[in-house]
Amino acid sequence: MAITQIIRCSIEASKVDRNLFYKAPKSGKIYFNFSVLLKDEKGKYGDDGMIIQNSGDPNVKGEILGNAKIVERNGQQQQQQQQAAPQAKKASNGWDEPVDDIPF
Repeated sequence: MAITQIIRCSIEASKVDRNLFYKAPKSGKIYFNFSVLLKDEKGKYGDDGMIIQNSGDPNVKGEILGNAKIVERNGQQQQQQQQAAPQAKKASNGWDEPVDDIPF
């Protein structure tokens, strides 16, 4: 199996509806369903799409949880568009310190 795309995703964990987690009857493992919606054009911050949680009802659009960015397509890393995408601010903890306020 050849990998044709790598999509890097980021979600805001506090927006995840914990009521949508479910346990598989056979394995007992817990799952959460979400969808990645890819757009034709890059967004304001260089993203290629968004992540939404699946609500269980196909007629209801789930809440947007975060963004998705294609980082590799057909073995070729995507060119970074530094001019078009503003730099993201570094978190106040610098990402090196542990985060204790994760909502799970």
